[in-house]
Amino acid sequence: MMLFTAARCLLTIISRILPYCDSGMIPWLLMAEFVCRSGRSLGNLMKDRFVAFPSSGEMNFKVADATKAIENVLIAYSADALSR
Repeated sequence: MMLFTAARCLLTIISRILPYCDSGMIPWLLMAEFVCRSGRSLGNLMKDRFVAFPSSGEMNFKVADATKAIENVLIAYSADALSR
């Protein structure tokens, strides 16, 4: 799982550098080349980043009642919605 998360973080950064690439193939190849040339593992390269920035900015969590949570979001934002 850490490998997937690390790859995802790196691909996010690389895709900002190369915003016009059509797929994730070019960023992935650049990242793979960087990891190979560094002589370190991807997990090792990302370790310092995880300490410095423990969250990617995404907020993933579980709720006890998904239907109620969605209803609460609709109530909170429906006044500003352009359509429903």
